Amino acid sequence: MVIRSHLNRLCAILAMVPVVLLTAVVGLGLSAIPASAAAIDSSWTLTTSTTNVQKTSSVEVNCTWAVPDDAVSGDTFSLTLPAQLDWRGALTFSLMDPTGTEPVATAVVAPDGRTVEFTLTAYVNGRNNVNGTCRFFTQWTEATTATETKTVYFDAGGVQVPLEVGVVPTCTVNCYIDHTIATKHGWDAGNGQVRWVIATPAPRDLGVDQGGNVVTIHDKATAANGFTFNCEEVIVRRGTTVGGGSGFLQSPYNQTTWRNSTGNFPAGSYCTPTELHLEVTNIAADQMVEVWVLGAPIAGYAGEFFTNEASVQINALEAEVDDARVRNQNASGDGSGDAGSGGGGDSNNGDAGSAGAGSGNTTTTTSTTVPETTTTTTSTTVPETTTTADGLTAPTTAPTGVRGASDAPVDYLGNATRRGGTSVLAFTGSSNTPLAVAAVMLIIGSALVVVARRKVEMEPTS
Repeated sequence: MVIRSHLNRLCAILAMVPVVLLTAVVGLGLSAIPASAAAIDSSWTLTTSTTNVQKTSSVEVNCTWAVPDDAVSGDTFSLTLPAQLDWRGALTFSLMDPTGTEPVATAVVAPDGRTVEFTLTAYVNGRNNVNGTCRFFTQWTEATTATETKTVYFDAGGVQVPLEVGVVPTCTVNCYIDHTIATKHGWDAGNGQVRWVIATPAPRDLGVDQGGNVVTIHDKATAANGFTFNCEEVIVRRGTTVGGGSGFLQSPYNQTTWRNSTGNFPAGSYCTPTELHLEVTNIAADQMVEVWVLGAPIAGYAGEFFTNEASVQINALEAEVDDARVRNQNASGDGSGDAGSGGGGDSNNGDAGSAGAGSGNTTTTTSTTVPETTTTTTSTTVPETTTTADGLTAPTTAPTGVRGASDAPVDYLGNATRRGGTSVLAFTGSSNTPLAVAAVMLIIGSALVVVARRKVEMEPTS
């Protein structure tokens, strides 16, 4: 009986082992799992200084933003574009603190170009009244038929935020290039490059035809211009027919592509990252010329425009040609917050937790008023494009959009509250290991109990 009593006690102890181990291991696993980030509400004001908008026009959007006081690092908020606008320019950017050294939030544009998601950084922990400004570029995609103010709506986490845009009728015929004079044109090619086109009139139209005409083009790309030449795709077209919505040369035309890698630049012509010199020979009296070349923006270039200052000479005549400019469609923004008693901090990064002020410097709140903008006359049109038979992307329509006086600000403040409640614990991939260990220990413990009980049953009762 004494032996059976001891064995029963051993069985009871062994039965507790897997329970204790499971509790300990799961507890350790959960303690290592961070709180899940929450999708939070945000408040927005959106305005634009772009006027005379028509299909393919570039529209600059200026914004102010704010998040709730209980927002913490890892929380996200988003802004989705309306159907009338497509995203242009940078696909990632940061909202920087007042010193310009620490991001308050990072922004990533979704692959479809419709939604921008902002993720808050540790800067916000222990701070109240976190807010800031931003600027980004879009392209108007809808055909317009009248001069009017159109209101489009962005989606900020389910809240509709209006933007008023002044539109004009969309140009449809010869909107971009005038081949009766020498011109330069440029636009954002949409693949991290700038497209430049230099177009000339026919020698006969200028009264300089002398047979075997020569068009000479010289272009430079300095640091001040903001780009370097792509010498692997210098396209020269010569033809007699223009038309379509854009005014570019229409098929049939003669096209040659010159590349440094193949060494097929003709004598007297060359291309380097900073200089392009072309001598296009044997131009017929009625032939017009177009030179298509790509430019890669210089890393870190912060200028407002990429500029092209190419010179054009037809035989001995120096053609008058204005400089071309392409808006640098970079996205940017800022943010700040006050040290306060809200906005629970994170003990892992030195903030004071729910007590309030973290270890960061105290900052003042930025104004959420959209500043008054000045009037310019810069064309910001990006042409609608199609792919030609030779694979070159060419504009089919290219109306002229002019940046002008700002519209009255449109204010809309959503409810700045956390959506979905307080962050909760969530299992991540890192939690699988402790749970697996616990399961194994539970199986081993159960097996020991079974063995012990059978041992007891086999012992004599006397």
